[in-house]
Amino acid sequence: MSHLTEALAGMEAPIEPDEMENGPHKPTKEAVLEMVMRRLCLETPGWTAPMVQFLNDDEHCAAFLSFITLLEPSLNDDAESFLHDGPSHSHIKGPKVPREDTDVSEDLKRSYRATMLVAGDDTSDQVLLLLSSKARVMTKCLFPIFQSNSRGNLRHGCKILDKLLRLHLNDVHNVVGVNGRTCGRYMQCLLEHIEHPHVSELFLTMICKPHNAALLRVYISPPATKIMFYKALADIKIVLLVAQHICDTQYDEVHAIAAADVLLELLDRLAADDYGGIVLEPLAHSTQLLESLVTTALTPDGKSAQSFLAPPCGRRTAAIRCLLGLLEKAAQDQVVGPPTSPYQSFGSTVVNMVPNQLHVAKAFVFDRVQAHLPEILTYLQKQFAAQHASTASDHGVKHTAYTVAHPFTEFRMHLVQLLVALVEQAPRTHLATFFTTDVWRILIAWFVQYPHNNLYHHAFYRLVFLALRTDDAAVLKPLLQHAKLVTTLIDIYRKDPTASSRGYILQACNAIRLQAATLPPDAFLRSFLQSHATWRSFDAELCDTTQASVVKGLGIPVPTNMMRMMPPPAVDGAAAPPAAMVSDGGSVFFVVESNLFIDFFFATAQVAITSSSGPSLRGNSGLSTTKSTSQRKAWTRRRKRRTRARRRA
Repeated sequence: MSHLTEALAGMEAPIEPDEMENGPHKPTKEAVLEMVMRRLCLETPGWTAPMVQFLNDDEHCAAFLSFITLLEPSLNDDAESFLHDGPSHSHIKGPKVPREDTDVSEDLKRSYRATMLVAGDDTSDQVLLLLSSKARVMTKCLFPIFQSNSRGNLRHGCKILDKLLRLHLNDVHNVVGVNGRTCGRYMQCLLEHIEHPHVSELFLTMICKPHNAALLRVYISPPATKIMFYKALADIKIVLLVAQHICDTQYDEVHAIAAADVLLELLDRLAADDYGGIVLEPLAHSTQLLESLVTTALTPDGKSAQSFLAPPCGRRTAAIRCLLGLLEKAAQDQVVGPPTSPYQSFGSTVVNMVPNQLHVAKAFVFDRVQAHLPEILTYLQKQFAAQHASTASDHGVKHTAYTVAHPFTEFRMHLVQLLVALVEQAPRTHLATFFTTDVWRILIAWFVQYPHNNLYHHAFYRLVFLALRTDDAAVLKPLLQHAKLVTTLIDIYRKDPTASSRGYILQACNAIRLQAATLPPDAFLRSFLQSHATWRSFDAELCDTTQASVVKGLGIPVPTNMMRMMPPPAVDGAAAPPAAMVSDGGSVFFVVESNLFIDFFFATAQVAITSSSGPSLRGNSGLSTTKSTSQRKAWTRRRKRRTRARRRA
């Protein structure tokens, strides 16, 4: 019998009579495809020992995976072999062919069956051995599914690759990270489809697994292999490649937003990885990433003044979000690292704090972004001027209880938070140099204009607090004297008792009051408040409101303990106090009802104990809950003696 007949018999596929007459030659490419296709045409194809043996051949395994990749014919294809050496450079970019992911075609069915055979949950030991021996071949032959000439379903390919990463990450790293050029081919083809959630998760998992206790014993690679892979990623500057997919206009907004999510998650994982500094090292000296993100974020969508009124595009929001995330992550000395134990209960969970691998780039990152601080403030001023001059209501947003003429937008919120992050590093320098009276007036006007935006209120309070802590007249004069912060806050507080910003108004005023209390009499802040008539009239009200807010229970009487309802018996004929007198300052009804419940609970418990452990076990109906302590102890001793006697018997 020929090799073709043996393979068909082992795979339990129908055999044609003319196929058995073939000589003992190696099956042709078409014959191997026919064999695998017949097997995958079955509704429930299963594994057999001959089938596993058949797929142990590299050519046969590659032919099997070709039903998942579904590559369109190309001039670069090998006419004699199914094997691939990873994705091809010529097909990483370019026009993409429609994929088998919407219509349930026969090709999609065969791809699904092949995927579940390899990556299903019920894989046998034989299949696990097959994956172990063919992990590198499968990696090379599966990655072409991300080429532009592939019709394969990306979810199917990612499922098998995730199985390989979970069990054989070492083999995958040895294939992908052998050198920078090879690593670039593999990672770039993934980035072209980064908008798909399963592709982005595969991309992140291949570089650094999630910090999840359930995954502690999977996705494991030896340190030497991991370092080799990370050096290859550093050679291609993988972080800059991801940033290009955010800023490059040839990709749509969905792609850019997904790339931003991947970049932020990648920074979080690598910052807590022991070897993550290898990949993050280019951030400490390369200006390309920061400059491209700043330029993308601050470039308006149009050249007219109306472009500042419309909400920014998703690409600009993604860029400013990445810039803010990079600053916040670089500023931390320590970050939350991977779990140290696979099983942790809620009560014994220990947060594993590890050194931040991105912290070494803090000085460089902040210096480069601080150079653009005037541009950021200029953009905010232009946006405020455009809104102030606009009379159209095309951009208004109607909420449940109010309407906003111009939405604050996520982009503006991130821009203000970026200001806070920069000012926190050098408050005195930045506030005195860049925060003029016009800037403070804009920030105060937005505090008044958006009373429901508590995120902005918090950022504004941080800026005010940083300005107060400088105790510098050059910083405080534009804020207090020229922009009239104190007068504005007190007017809002007194004008509308239901304003949503009252909490942050009290917080800001208390910060001013407490800061002034720590200063000498000749300090600018203290002298300014003493000469401020509105502040002097508000000071007592502020203290009273603050004291009332810190009282336990907000001044509302709350019961502190449970008291029995029934008072003790009267002594010498004295009348017992009424139930209402038992209250401890709380509600009489609450105390009475609670005591009724307690009396009922203890009475029920006594009856239950008596009926279960008294007469039924002893057979003595004379026993009751009122028996003396000595009787109960004697009964307990007799019961223990009988128990020991039964054990000895």
